[in-house]
Amino acid sequence: YRRFVKRMKNEVSQEIIACYIGGGDIQDKEVLNLHEAGIPVFPTPERAMKAISALIQYKNFFQKYISRLKE
Repeated sequence: YRRFVKRMKNEVSQEIIACYIGGGDIQDKEVLNLHEAGIPVFPTPERAMKAISALIQYKNFFQKYISRLKE
């Protein structure tokens, strides 16, 4: 999973967000590895969706701002 996500981060232009559900020592290690790769990891799907929503809102705001600058 970790290798796949890291590879995808290098191959796609979109942001990658991970939601790691589980527990125990393996989760802690995997979350740390993903963080070190620059991939945000959220503890619940709800938190991940809030982050995605914020990214979309920022993108929409930024696109409107850029289009106004071009006018």
